[in-house]
Amino acid sequence: MYLLDDVLAALDPPVARRIYNKVICGLLKDKTRILCTNNVQLLTNADVIVHLHQGSLVNYGKDIKSFMLYSVRGLERSELGGSHGCTGRLWDRFL
Repeated sequence: MYLLDDVLAALDPPVARRIYNKVICGLLKDKTRILCTNNVQLLTNADVIVHLHQGSLVNYGKDIKSFMLYSVRGLERSELGGSHGCTGRLWDRFL
């Protein structure tokens, strides 16, 4: 298992994309990889997307479009002092 914590953040976009494609999706393709990133462009290849905000689970899933819509709405609620968009049932499904 490989835990990669924003390893591409300091790289120029073309270099980051090349390393992502050749190493993370290439050399490590048969390994379990957990990639922590702020780069949403990398989410299209993910098997599962987990969105955290200030240490709380906001959303998780596989469909990038509905995931981003739900996550953005969840963040808006949290910034207004409401829910993070995560219920106990959502967390239970994740586990």
